[in-house]
Amino acid sequence: MEVMGAKIGLNSQEFVHKRDDSRIDRLERRLNNFARQARISNREEKTAFRDFFEEEEGILYGLGFAD
Repeated sequence: MEVMGAKIGLNSQEFVHKRDDSRIDRLERRLNNFARQARISNREEKTAFRDFFEEEEGILYGLGFAD
């Protein structure tokens, strides 16, 4: 802007700060959604693996197992 000879005023600075803040907020919400989906996916994988293992190997411990 300085090369073109335009002076940066308070309104321009305020606009830039608001625009940056909104961009950062949008990015943080997006990253939070991705992290949430990753946690859900990991939990589902662990549950599926545990269920598969129990079906293949059977439950190795529980009430009355030692009897």
